[in-house]
Amino acid sequence: MKGRVAVTGIGAVSCFGKGVKPLWEAVLEGKSGIKKLKRFFPKGHRTDTGAEVPLDKNRCFLTLASFWSVVSAEEAFHCAQVESKDLLKAGVFWGCSSGGMREVEQVYKKVLKSKTSLKPFSYQMYNSAADSLARHFSIEGPVVTYSTACTSSAQAIIEARNAILEGEIEIAIAGGVDSLCELTYAGFNSLRAVDPDGCKPFTGLRNGMSLGEGAGALVLESEERVEIFNKKVLAWVTAGVSTSDGYHVTAPHPQGEGIRNAISKALEMSGRETIDHINLHATGTKLNDISEWRGIYGSLGDSAKEIPLFAPKVYIGHLLGGAGGIESVLAVKTITDSIIPPTYIDSVPLDPEIEGKLVIGEPLVEEVESVLVINLAFGGSNTAIVFER
Repeated sequence: MKGRVAVTGIGAVSCFGKGVKPLWEAVLEGKSGIKKLKRFFPKGHRTDTGAEVPLDKNRCFLTLASFWSVVSAEEAFHCAQVESKDLLKAGVFWGCSSGGMREVEQVYKKVLKSKTSLKPFSYQMYNSAADSLARHFSIEGPVVTYSTACTSSAQAIIEARNAILEGEIEIAIAGGVDSLCELTYAGFNSLRAVDPDGCKPFTGLRNGMSLGEGAGALVLESEERVEIFNKKVLAWVTAGVSTSDGYHVTAPHPQGEGIRNAISKALEMSGRETIDHINLHATGTKLNDISEWRGIYGSLGDSAKEIPLFAPKVYIGHLLGGAGGIESVLAVKTITDSIIPPTYIDSVPLDPEIEGKLVIGEPLVEEVESVLVINLAFGGSNTAIVFER
């Protein structure tokens, strides 16, 4: 492997609508997109809220997940000033957890009532969103879907970077998507892993996550291509590591061993001893947050206490398979704009066991040379990605 991998474009679809701009403005202002659900009524559940995308499907034969993938990628390609001819040999590396499950649920209800076409069941294929990207943009390079639960899109970014470094491709669209569906919503409620009052990560009041949906896309290009075409670089992806806890199907390792290993390897890969800012996974569950902090502290030591932290799920909810994509978009914006969003606008009682430095109140304006993005998942999957100016 030689050279570096650049981020030249970013795109997003979130609970704040289409585009990176409304997403970024909302988190800087401390606005939450977690509200009462409208797409379906979660009767009998612990919660009835989520961070829904106010962007309905308007393209024939696309699920919400596929539609949002295309929309976020269009913005990213436009940002990167990529021409259609450049995409012929590009690659798609996309993460997804529930795919088109929402549409399948709707069809299944119709099947129970009367005869109807079974064709929409094909939408449930996990690779449907990535394949939609390939068809829409006429991409003929590798098209790969990653489904590692909540690290899916982070894993996709890591593998896209690896493919570029190996010389397999020169340009990739990487990230991921997920849409809310009744099955997923019911599952997390049955686990009692959701907070009826909204997630409160890293606080002593945390009582579960808030679910969300959307898509995040990054255009990645080789350093050689960037130099040849004099491309504007938003950030460099200097490291991407995945590890496993090898511990439990849902619970994280109590001491955060897996994430500690991922962070330590990512720092070594990027040639750094510390980091300027951390974009946390921070779901707001009792076990996840303390495990994540122990992993961070285990890798960085006392310096971890002084690193500004941001927990984006407070505003956009947990996008599950799409989390790493949209959170990486926010990390890139932190670098380009030299500003770190606040996790909370008002003072909150932080967990005394977590000695991290959450940004609270106003956004923190300072030069950010490097950002670590952490994502964790059921099954013990951990990812750590380093972005640098």
